[in-house]
Amino acid sequence: MFDQDWKEKKYDEVFEFICRNVKRQQDSDPDFCFEHVRARLNDAYARQGQGWAGTDPVMDITESATISAYEYILAEWQE
Repeated sequence: MFDQDWKEKKYDEVFEFICRNVKRQQDSDPDFCFEHVRARLNDAYARQGQGWAGTDPVMDITESATISAYEYILAEWQE
């Protein structure tokens, strides 16, 4: 169970960090837009695909949480 606990905690930390930073940027930069977040998501997809040589579990969790956060933000933005 301990193994899953740290993974879930790391995922949540990264997800919340990304959401907070995007919100902060939305609030402080009037030029920040939907397309900026879409570009970040596309970059995150590309980074995730570059793990062909293998990555460690922390990197896998970080990449997954980052992608999920950007997808969540984009879905919320569209509503």
